[in-house]
Formats: sequence, C-alpha cells, structure tokens
Amino acid sequence: MTTTGEKVTLLAEIIRVSIKGATRAEISEELSLTSDQADVYMRFLKARKMLVVLDGHDYFPSEKGLAYLATYDDAADLVDVDGPQSCYSGAKPRGVHSGVYWDKAELVSRMREIIDR
Repeated sequence: MTTTGEKVTLLAEIIRVSIKGATRAEISEELSLTSDQADVYMRFLKARKMLVVLDGHDYFPSEKGLAYLATYDDAADLVDVDGPQSCYSGAKPRGVHSGVYWDKAELVSRMREIIDR
C-alpha cells in the first residue's frame, strides 16, 4: 500500500520526469511503475490540468504542475536534516529547541490549492 507521502512524491516525480517531454512508457520506466500505476497517477494529473499531452503522446507539465513541483521542492528543502541550521515555516512551536519544523497543515493547504485550481 502506498502512503500519502509516497503519493505526493510520486506526483512530483512524474511532473519532474515530464519537464522535457516524456511518453507514458518513459515515465513508467523511469519511475519503476507498472502501466496500471502510471495510468492512475497520470489520469489524476491530467484531470487536474497539471500535465498536458502534446502530439498525442508526449506529456509536459502545465504551469500548475510546475507550481506543484516547486512547492514540493520547497518542502523538501525544509526537511534537509543535514543542514547547519533549522528551517521553520510559520511560527516555531513551543518546546522545539532545534531541528526542522514545517507546518504540515500549511504545506498540505498550499499543495491542495494548486491541485484544485
């Protein structure tokens, strides 16, 4: 079973692979997905206008897809645990003295907003 975090990552990686244009088979192969898995995720991205098809077979990210990828990458930067200093999104919660904090609700809200546009 795929977790929500894995699904969010998979959506971002499909968009990333398609930046220079990619066929369904190329995306499936690059991300080690079965064709059924690729179909489900790509239908989701197309239905939400995050991926577009050009020439009937090459997938490219839309502006909305690129916005999703940028938000995902920003969140990934917050979780760089090897970094020399902490990163915070929003107000630092009480009792947190060091490490990484990212307001999950804020991040989910930003990503959902992009998907639902």
